[in-house]
Amino acid sequence: MSGYAISLFLICLTVGVFLSLCYGRGGGESLALGIILLSVIITPLADGLIDFDGEIPGKIEIPDGIGQEGIDSVIEEAFADGICRAVEEKFSLDRENIRVRLYGFDKDSLTADRIRVILSGGAALADYKAVEKYVDGLGVGDCDVEIELG
Repeated sequence: MSGYAISLFLICLTVGVFLSLCYGRGGGESLALGIILLSVIITPLADGLIDFDGEIPGKIEIPDGIGQEGIDSVIEEAFADGICRAVEEKFSLDRENIRVRLYGFDKDSLTADRIRVILSGGAALADYKAVEKYVDGLGVGDCDVEIELG
């Protein structure tokens, strides 16, 4: 797909240069060039639609052995991991010193009734009020920050 984008860019650049050279000579050349440009753009798209076999690239395959509970668990873990990463990046903390517990997680709306961020080690020295305010500002649930010492 990126090869198509690059060729499209080069064609548009060439057409633009040609149009700027032909500017003021009349509308016939511009109309012909516009039709050529449209055919160049539409042809690869039409070929792609004809060759489409119904497979979506990047489609997620779920193994047969995993039930709905397993899928829900993976979604919840990914949600908690996303909050950990957001706190880690925002406050420059070590990932191993941040844990997240979710209470009342709703997978449909991707929100939780309560989010507990647990800071330990060097992360315990972070401004816990700022962490709480940041996670609350994400709009995914009410946040409590717990400091774990020792």
